[in-house]
Amino acid sequence: MLPTPLDKYRNIGVAAHIDAGKTTVTERVLFLTGVTERLGEVHEGTAVMDYLEEEQRRGITITAAATTCWWEGHRVNLIDTPGHVDFTIEVERSFRVLDGVVAIFCAVGGVEAQAEAIWRQAQRRKIPRIAFVNKMDREGANFQKVVRELREVLDANPIPVQIPAGAGENFSGIIDLVALTLLTWDETSLGVEMKSEPVPEGLLDEAEMAREEIIEALAELDEPFLREYLEEGRASEEAMVAALRRSALALKAVPVLCGSAFKNQGIQPLLTAVTRYLPSPEDLGPAKAFAVRGGEPVEIGPDANGPLAALVFKVLADRREGILSYFRVYSGEINVGDTVAAGGGEIRVERLFRMHADEAITIEKASVGEIAALAGPTGLRTGDTLSAIGKALALEPIRSPEPVMVVALEPKSEADRELLEKEISELLLEDPSLSAGIEEETGQAILKGMGELHLEIAIGRLTRKKNLALQVGQPKVRRIEKLGGSGDGEAEFSRETPEGICRALVKVRIVPFEEKAPTQFSSLLLSRLGPQEVEAIKAGVA
Repeated sequence: MLPTPLDKYRNIGVAAHIDAGKTTVTERVLFLTGVTERLGEVHEGTAVMDYLEEEQRRGITITAAATTCWWEGHRVNLIDTPGHVDFTIEVERSFRVLDGVVAIFCAVGGVEAQAEAIWRQAQRRKIPRIAFVNKMDREGANFQKVVRELREVLDANPIPVQIPAGAGENFSGIIDLVALTLLTWDETSLGVEMKSEPVPEGLLDEAEMAREEIIEALAELDEPFLREYLEEGRASEEAMVAALRRSALALKAVPVLCGSAFKNQGIQPLLTAVTRYLPSPEDLGPAKAFAVRGGEPVEIGPDANGPLAALVFKVLADRREGILSYFRVYSGEINVGDTVAAGGGEIRVERLFRMHADEAITIEKASVGEIAALAGPTGLRTGDTLSAIGKALALEPIRSPEPVMVVALEPKSEADRELLEKEISELLLEDPSLSAGIEEETGQAILKGMGELHLEIAIGRLTRKKNLALQVGQPKVRRIEKLGGSGDGEAEFSRETPEGICRALVKVRIVPFEEKAPTQFSSLLLSRLGPQEVEAIKAGVA
């Protein structure tokens, strides 16, 4: 296969609230792009991307899984992310290395809680998005309601580029508003055969009205489109696609599509929308980094001939290949046999892989724009940067959320205690949102995580892997006080002394900092006070 030009790369994530059909969409993508030969089904436990035993048993995504497919001359590096709030670290570290997101919404449930949280994560990272309203075949499906919620709940600017032909049991296809065609699928071909035809008379008025709304929205958002529209007196398909792309990449608009992944309807147009409206690495410009020596800021352009800069975003223990470190290349390339700077030291690259879920496909090099994995006990951790020897760089790290729940673990023997320490270390390497320690009052081992399900699955892995015998306490919520906003206060102090009456007026303003930032104190008077007075003030404020 010939190398794919960088402008044809799409590094995307698929994200959604749990049960919106996210993994079902991904399985259809793999099937229709020829990566898999049969359809994987979540409800049957045969989904390729949900390869963990726990995922197949529970029917949910627990860990982010990577794969690669090709569509219309584009290379699509895709990460399927979990939809459950307990596994938010998987979404966060995936979004750190992705250029675009396909957000899946249930046509019945609309914008649900975790979908909103995921949207905010993408918004914070300024990641362009497209929306796919799934399950249009379900009773109660309402496309316009979901579009309205995108606008009202998420403060997005949704632009439907499709509308459904019917809904629920009457859902029969999709109207492409840009091309003004009706798309239908042959069920017996599992969605492989897609038919495009002119919009029928009974649906034409609605389609033309919806298309005019796109034109009006683009005229407000995109000046080149407005100029061309005024000059030509019409909006061509090419002009609309170009304007939608510019608007999506500038975070001014979110193209909205629809379909039913379970019924194999709407996946090919969704893939085309990924290539049309989501960015390539070239579109996003240079990544920000710092020189390890000196700390000077450095801009890393997406250049295959530039210095190596790659970010490790996930580390896991693979049952076949051992420790795998997933990374995204932002500049240069990394080859088998190279020695690179990483984590404050140097490592030799022994084996490289392109991942397809849990299948490791051997490659000789990974170049700019690629998502790959290297094998070996390298000591790498999530957030480490791979760079050239003598030109060590540090890309923006990956933040892990603070655990919110804690559980006590009591090994049933001394041998189990030693084994627990070893296995917990490996668990923490894979999942930075877990933490462990010893409870001061009881001396018990404790494990902290993002919720009951998170802890349950983590403990299940500990006990099953080595037949570790543990007595597990009841999970408890960790209560952490923090400032919700700014506040002002003042107090006057008066005391009689032999020298006379001493008075003091203290005014305090408290302002919340970013999460995990250390407490900082500033005052015009601190430099004129003694150490005891300063410590007293700090203790009082804290």
